Amino acid sequence: MAENPAAIAEKEAKLLSIISFDILEISPEFAVTDDLFEAGLDSMSIMRLLIQVETAFGSRIPVAQVNRENFSTVSKIAALIPVA
Repeated sequence: MAENPAAIAEKEAKLLSIISFDILEISPEFAVTDDLFEAGLDSMSIMRLLIQVETAFGSRIPVAQVNRENFSTVSKIAALIPVA
């Protein structure tokens, strides 16, 4: 069953907030489709982000899904977070 658009937008907003306050220094204009690696995401920040996701959403992203393509945007990361 597909998530509804409001739930997706809420998850993306929460994830963007986590990233902007705890992981990277990004501008308020940073969009959920902007490239996180261009903004400075690296392997250490991915590890911090995984911990934040587990805390904030109560779920883990499987290690097999942690790769550059899946973590390139907030939208792609949000899609990996299971529905609560």
